[in-house]
Amino acid sequence: QQHRGYVVKSQGDGFMLAFPSAALALRACLAMRDRIGKGFEDHRINIRAGLHSGEAIKRDDDFYGHTVVIAARIGSLAQGGEILASDLVHALSRGLGSFKFGEARHATLRGLDGSFALFPVLNE
Repeated sequence: QQHRGYVVKSQGDGFMLAFPSAALALRACLAMRDRIGKGFEDHRINIRAGLHSGEAIKRDDDFYGHTVVIAARIGSLAQGGEILASDLVHALSRGLGSFKFGEARHATLRGLDGSFALFPVLNE
């Protein structure tokens, strides 16, 4: 709520979250990574997140479409403690000057044509 996002749905131990902007999604992911990463008792917890931006089909309380598939596939490639942003999220937010990204790595996403540039989000 602090970053104007909301939980669309959960599946297993994963969540689909929606935000009104790429910058708000990035800030929320960084906050979650840092807060949850502190862990529970003596056990560190590493979340992983994949971010993409674009048009989606909203039906009832769920989102569908190409954008949602891309975000899910990116999230599946992230390592524990890593936030990966698509080239579109990178382009939308890099000009703000408040986010740092690592070098792009190129990957294919299951079921999708072509190669995608994915940028690790380092910090704010």
